[in-house]
Amino acid sequence: MSMKILVVLLITTATGTAVARPPEWDSQEGNQLQDVITVPRGSTVKLRCPATGDPRPTITWLRAGQDITGSDRDGRHKIRIRSWTLVISEITESDGGSPYTCIVENALGSINHTYKLIVTGASEVLLLAREDELRVISLGSPDFTNVVVPIEGIQRAAAIDYDVVDGFAYWTDVETEVIRRARLDGS
Repeated sequence: MSMKILVVLLITTATGTAVARPPEWDSQEGNQLQDVITVPRGSTVKLRCPATGDPRPTITWLRAGQDITGSDRDGRHKIRIRSWTLVISEITESDGGSPYTCIVENALGSINHTYKLIVTGASEVLLLAREDELRVISLGSPDFTNVVVPIEGIQRAAAIDYDVVDGFAYWTDVETEVIRRARLDGS
């Protein structure tokens, strides 16, 4: 019986008639779909939903349930239909949190996948050097949250600076006359 099905498929394909199929994740790339993607602030991320199907499926991108396929208010969202990709450039904190969903569909069905972006890196902060500690004040929070950066061995910190590119806070310790650095999480 399986031999007859194979023969029918070969004849159908040989005559140029395509076999209709609902969308499915591309077997070569579909196993690479991730649920959560962590990206540094200021970078570019590519969300992909590679699929196959006949007729060729269409793709729609949603953010928090809203269609973003035809809109690009700030010029940072680009959709590459042929490669099943949503490209978001210059990632900001506001790009995180809300889910991004691709819906791939044709007349025979649909599939979807949802991504969650976690944006890392400092947001708008004010760094203060105090006697034996560094403090981070979040300017983006309504109460200007004040957090001590957990760094060991500070004698007397001064001249603090933060480098957004490498993610380090730099300070001079006037007691030891050494320039030191640490991430805002203390590492």
